[in-house]
Amino acid sequence: MVLTLPIGFDFPRMERGCDSVLSNSELLTIQRNLRTLWRWRQTDVDCTGCPLTVAAAALGQPMGEITFIKRPVIPGSYRNNDLFLGQIQLGNPVQLTAGPIGYSPPTPSADGKQLFVIGQQGRIELVHYAADSKQWAPFLGGISAGELEVSPDGQWVTYTTFPEFNLWRSKLDGSDRLQLTFAPINAHEPRLSPDGKQILFTDFPYKILVVPGNGGAPRQLMPADHPDSIGAGAWLPDENAIIFGRHMGCPGSDNSCWGIFRLDLQTQQVSKIPGSDGMAAARLSRDGHYLTALRRNQNKVWLYDFQAHKWSELAKAFGSMAWSHDGKSIYVHLKHETRPAEPVRISVPDGQSGV
Repeated sequence: MVLTLPIGFDFPRMERGCDSVLSNSELLTIQRNLRTLWRWRQTDVDCTGCPLTVAAAALGQPMGEITFIKRPVIPGSYRNNDLFLGQIQLGNPVQLTAGPIGYSPPTPSADGKQLFVIGQQGRIELVHYAADSKQWAPFLGGISAGELEVSPDGQWVTYTTFPEFNLWRSKLDGSDRLQLTFAPINAHEPRLSPDGKQILFTDFPYKILVVPGNGGAPRQLMPADHPDSIGAGAWLPDENAIIFGRHMGCPGSDNSCWGIFRLDLQTQQVSKIPGSDGMAAARLSRDGHYLTALRRNQNKVWLYDFQAHKWSELAKAFGSMAWSHDGKSIYVHLKHETRPAEPVRISVPDGQSGV
């Protein structure tokens, strides 16, 4: 019988030399990033080995029941790790925990009746910057949320909670809160439509969807069977098309295969923005005149003028970007030579920066 693990599962940590001890003479563990099995002998001090498929019979003793962790298999996801108990070779685990706390790899007690784990629950705080006092202050009560977007009329906000990554909307003062998505959707980068009635978002990393602002079933805007990674989307002013980032045609580690695309919502035709090779993190001004994007591995913000059909370098900056409400500037982290990067406002199209 071949000893394997379901996708997204790790062997337990049993703390003897390396990760997992399965017999007196051999070690078996899993390389978590690649999901491949490894075997070492205890006499190998440096614990170097080679990937292989291990037969249970080669271990010299039955596996019995062991604990293991189910991890998120979606890149960039921070959903909780939950504990399971089961016979790995049979593939029938029993879940021992169910959020919201995430757990470290378990270590069994000497008698095998208890597990020792470290539990943690990640949290962030939503804040806003007061220009008059130049201070950061909690926003919406400092809830654990991010990726906030304000509606064009300034009355509504939409955001994703952390670490659940559920999509919510509320009024600017926090009233009339409504949850719009639920697990297993991994919601990111919500964008309110110009009329405020729909919210565009990504189910990271492969889907882009839209959901009514008053609640309802999310609707996917791209084919369900495509293999591409999808970046954040943005509405064009007429709401008949969207702009989004997309990685296609090569391994995920190859950043040159990113690009900025336009999806016509009426015809479902997809076209690439000329000159956007290697670019991602597309952000569109509310009037649809300008598009900003980051070229991967460059720490530069690029500006596309839809009227001139031309790209130009806007600033040496990086990180998340957001357009001002009047569309005359963007907010982004500015890179400095001698001091830490700081969030600044950069005017468009001249690229002048200010606090």
